[in-house]
Amino acid sequence: MSADASATDSAPADNSLASLELVHTLRGHVETRVWHVAWSPSGKTLASCGADRTIRLWAADGDGAAWKCTAVLEEGHQRTIRCCAWSPCGRFIASCSFDGTAAVWECLDDEFDCVASLEGHENEVKAVSWSATGRWLATCGRDKAVYIWEAEDEAFEVAAVLHQHTQDVKCVAWHPSRDVLASASYDDTVRLYTPIADDWQCAQTLEGHGSTVWALAFSADGTALASVSDDRTLVLWRETSEAQYEKAAAAEAVHERTIYSVDWAAAGAGGLLATGGSDDAICVLRAEAAAADAGGGVALRPVARRERAHDTDVNAVAWAPGADGWLASAGDDGTVRLWKLREAK
Repeated sequence: MSADASATDSAPADNSLASLELVHTLRGHVETRVWHVAWSPSGKTLASCGADRTIRLWAADGDGAAWKCTAVLEEGHQRTIRCCAWSPCGRFIASCSFDGTAAVWECLDDEFDCVASLEGHENEVKAVSWSATGRWLATCGRDKAVYIWEAEDEAFEVAAVLHQHTQDVKCVAWHPSRDVLASASYDDTVRLYTPIADDWQCAQTLEGHGSTVWALAFSADGTALASVSDDRTLVLWRETSEAQYEKAAAAEAVHERTIYSVDWAAAGAGGLLATGGSDDAICVLRAEAAAADAGGGVALRPVARRERAHDTDVNAVAWAPGADGWLASAGDDGTVRLWKLREAK
């Protein structure tokens, strides 16, 4: 369960504007695929989940020179755990699995116990996400459905079942401050949902990709939404009014193959995004104002690229809270890796 901090596990960083330095490699998952990583709200603990049906919690040991596995959450799922997410208060972790269920784990006396199993999806559940207030939990799956669960007194009830997508739903993500939910699908679209009376409605459908949309991430202030796809494109959507977005910029061929994951860094990081894909690479880009002679608007500028960030597919990337440049990743090679972005001066 110890962390190997050797940077020789990956190829040298490219000679770009900045470098992505490998600081720690965390090994512990006993099968070859780690699907997802998620930072606690404090940034002190990292959760990872994978094909071994466990969630592992990692934390720095002492002065941070090494990281160790501090807990293993198991017996909550019968198959691969595809995604995990911390509640905004840090007291709960939600997870979802190919066994068709989602689970909620509660931390009491520094130990996590599985306190709820959420059933409703017909088959694999692909993603899970908490709303900013912690009142709502969203799940999505292969059954083309998005479920919204209401958390009340540690019980979870179905608030809505949304069937707007025509194919598998790959990802769900909540707006950082409002009750606006986004979902991404194999049907090449992104959809946005808002509450109305006692129900939820599809407020907008975003069409800007030519193939499966694998992942979504809102910017820290919610004024932008990033989506990534099998078409190797990162699209930036800009908010025009509440729950309404328009295409503002696109970066094509960001990866050589499918882009599986995207995440925005914290507000103070200056518009940084990270992506991971099936070409085994991690890319870092910056969303910034475009030059006037380029028509103004928004531009997506490459900042750094790390080839062979994992030995095979990079399934997830996640920036740590705060603006200090720490990034976590998960790969098909069974490892979790911690990176530090070193920007050029």
